Amino acid sequence: MITYASTELAMPRIALLIGDSKILAELEAVLRQQYTSLLLITERQKLLDFDMPFVVISDSIREVQLVLQLPPADGTQILVIALEDPEIEAAAYAVGAEGLIRYPFECKEVIAITEKFLTPFRNSK
Repeated sequence: MITYASTELAMPRIALLIGDSKILAELEAVLRQQYTSLLLITERQKLLDFDMPFVVISDSIREVQLVLQLPPADGTQILVIALEDPEIEAAAYAVGAEGLIRYPFECKEVIAITEKFLTPFRNSK
C-alpha cells in the first residue's frame, strides 16, 4: 500500500464505467486493496449526485462520450482501459480522455496511473 505524508487527504472518488465484468472485477479488487476509504460508483448517472470531481475509468469510447455530455464537475478526469489497440488509444484521446490504462494491467501500474489523476483534487471538497 502506498503511504502519504499528509493525513488530511480527501477520499479517492472513482467511477468505474466498465462493461467487461472480468476487467471490472479485477480493477475494483486492485482499488479496494489499495484504498481503505474509497467512494466508488459504477453507474454514469450517479455522477450527477455529486458536485465534486471523480476519476472516471471506462472501457468504452461511447461511455466516455456520454460522461462528457453530463454537467461537468471541475477537475473530473477520464481514463480509458485499452487492449493495446492503437485505434482505440487514438479514439480515446480524440473524444476527450486524459489517459489510458493498458489491459492486461499490473496492480502497481493501475495505482500509479490512478494516483497521477487523483493528486490534483486530493484536498478538494
